[in-house]
Amino acid sequence: MRTILFILTVLYCLPFATKGQSAKLEWASQMKGSSFDVCQAIALDAAGNVYATGYFSTTTDFDPGPGVFNLHSLNAEDIFLAKYNPDGKLVWAKSIGDFRYQAGYSITLDAAGNIYITGIFFGSLDFDPGPGVTTLSSAGNEDVFISKFTNDGDLIWAKKIGGASNDFSNAIVLDKTGNIYICGYFDGTSDFDPGTGVYNMTSAGSTDIYICKFTNNGNFVWAKQVGGPSSESAYSIGLDAQNNVYATGFFWGTVDFDPGPGVHDLVSNGFGDGFILKLNNGGNFIKAARLGGDSRTRCTYLKMDNSNALFVTGYFDGDTDFDPGSGTQILHSPVGDEDVFVAKYDLNLDLVWVQHITGPSFQRSFALDADADGNVYATGHYNGSADFDPGPGTHILTASNDPDIFVLKLNASGAFQWVAQGTGNFYGSGYALKLDQQNNIYVAGTFEGTKDFDPGPDEYKLTSAGESEIFIEKLRQCANAAVTRDLTVNACTSYTLNGRTYSSSGDYINILLNERGCDSIITNLHLTINRPGSTQQVNICQGQSYFAGGRPQTRTGIYYDTLRTAAGCDSIRITDLTVQPAPKPNLGPDRNLCKGQNIVLDPGLFDSYLWQDNSNQAVYTVSSPGTYRVTVTNQYNCSATARVVIHKLVSPPANFLPPDQSLCSGNVLKISLPGYRSWAWNTGATASSIEIITAGMYYVTVTDPDNCTGSDSIIVTKADCIPIGIPNAFTPNNDGRNDVFRPSQNIEVNSYQLQVFNRNGQLLFQSNDISKGWDGRYKDQPLDPGTYVYQVTILDANSRLHQYKGNIMLIR
Repeated sequence: MRTILFILTVLYCLPFATKGQSAKLEWASQMKGSSFDVCQAIALDAAGNVYATGYFSTTTDFDPGPGVFNLHSLNAEDIFLAKYNPDGKLVWAKSIGDFRYQAGYSITLDAAGNIYITGIFFGSLDFDPGPGVTTLSSAGNEDVFISKFTNDGDLIWAKKIGGASNDFSNAIVLDKTGNIYICGYFDGTSDFDPGTGVYNMTSAGSTDIYICKFTNNGNFVWAKQVGGPSSESAYSIGLDAQNNVYATGFFWGTVDFDPGPGVHDLVSNGFGDGFILKLNNGGNFIKAARLGGDSRTRCTYLKMDNSNALFVTGYFDGDTDFDPGSGTQILHSPVGDEDVFVAKYDLNLDLVWVQHITGPSFQRSFALDADADGNVYATGHYNGSADFDPGPGTHILTASNDPDIFVLKLNASGAFQWVAQGTGNFYGSGYALKLDQQNNIYVAGTFEGTKDFDPGPDEYKLTSAGESEIFIEKLRQCANAAVTRDLTVNACTSYTLNGRTYSSSGDYINILLNERGCDSIITNLHLTINRPGSTQQVNICQGQSYFAGGRPQTRTGIYYDTLRTAAGCDSIRITDLTVQPAPKPNLGPDRNLCKGQNIVLDPGLFDSYLWQDNSNQAVYTVSSPGTYRVTVTNQYNCSATARVVIHKLVSPPANFLPPDQSLCSGNVLKISLPGYRSWAWNTGATASSIEIITAGMYYVTVTDPDNCTGSDSIIVTKADCIPIGIPNAFTPNNDGRNDVFRPSQNIEVNSYQLQVFNRNGQLLFQSNDISKGWDGRYKDQPLDPGTYVYQVTILDANSRLHQYKGNIMLIR
């Protein structure tokens, strides 16, 4: 009894330390399916109802309660749209799909509670989830859709934009009058007017960025494009109080970010940089900022807060400068790994602060939101161990195997407040995050295996039945500071604190909750249990630890624990610890699959294998997109899991050369094919472009970034070309450019005459000197802009007469 009294005295004499706000689980729901399901976006109404969209496969039960509400996809992924009440209970769920791939990627609401979603679809698709029929048909591959629904999920209208190649929509936002803005990327020529009109834009390279505005009825207002010779995409879009438009994403190479007649080039240095683009409400350029460095930067989401500060999140590796101005603010992440960034900018795109979430593996952030006080919240996933405190302190979270979910809060100055962790044995990630009016936090995404969604000491585990399942969770914040204290205890058998009994030595965190379920007293318990002497043989796998010698051990050795307590409990424990090596399976990076080909997944040489379909062969042949996973076990019975995502089937390159052409003698035909990994021309060249000066057949075999190969050919014939070149307009404004109308010749001539007439046949200019041209004057007076008539007469070296007549436009 004296020992117990001593412990209590120490406890209450310890100084108290305060802890800031923390997150507590209100509820977590899963939508049980049998295949691959993902929630891409959520929206909230003023009552706290949750609206979600994304995609699902095969059969999924969208009722997280005891009831069943199954939706069925016909073959590939289908779009879902669902509504849940503030307690996470199903209100309704709808599906849109056929036997091809389609997905919802962004969702928002208007003031009347109508729902707007955008995403992609392929083929002909009925967008009315009710008994009606509203069919849209894609022009080629994936096209973009925008659809509006009532608050009960009934279709109001659906529109589509796109072209013969790939078009993608990533984000949607409304202004206060209900106008609609979307962003994404497109390839080739696409029509951005969903109505009867046509507004075509053509990408400059592989893919270009687009930003569009439509009325609340889906009618076209304007569309703008930004692009260069490589690939670009916009991932997120937002508006300020003046309805200026902001977009963020990534770009490669040199890109002109002014969609108008002006030029504002930004140049990426590494493997793609992030950007922030600001346009006015008419889509006209205001400013653009580059965020990047020597490797890769991706800006995945932006959000304006109530003070019109601009928050941006994403991920990067290498040395990256997040200050787009004259200063520098460089953060470092090892090349090959990825770290999270959260940055704050003012409306002039000047950096306020940037923070860095770092670890030895990879972390990604996909969504964020900000509250009325300027606190910012972000979600995504992390792998291995990561420090979520970007300041001088540390707050380490460790994912047990595959990536785990995180929810992070920073204050308005970027200082760490708290982080919540969703832990499990397989992949999980947050893709969407929203705050309600009480600053409750809603997070949605996907997970595999078993995940504990309670960020506190308790557990609330959900287990997926398929490859991955949709989750939505609600977290509340505890505003009152909790008391933190340290307690060191020696006991003979076990020790009980706040209703929890500890029967083995170790360091524990004991949390006493108040009546609201928030942390009240947090005790760091350092417990030593003195038992009689014993010897034990212990085997653990690499990456695990075992408590011996007074602390967690991770190395092979013999450890002694010899203790004498004040209560007279003597204990000597000998631990013979062996650390066995863990296997390291590797399925390679996530990638696409070329049509007509297979991918053989080889994780390496191990004792046993267990693939996602419960097969146990050493290698696995993949012929369709999906998520593939293998758990391997070595001779020491240590296991590890590797995972790879085969995103989609892609077609081999075809018809990428220009049509057959003719070539004048002495001219050069240049053909450039950017965007591929390799080129093999029949001339022996291996560059992305060639210059052709002689007639013949030319063919090339290319390999694209997905390792798909394709061939194409072009026939170049010799042309019977005219011996002179005659422009059709000139601008005599004395700027040194195109001031004189003068034909050019590429043959030898015996005689030459140039005459210029007005429309009445009056001779205005005549010269027999081939080096002289007409400067737009008559009798030394400048003539008015308009159309004039020329006649060129040439007697060549072979005494053949050539005469050419036509119109020339004088422009001032």
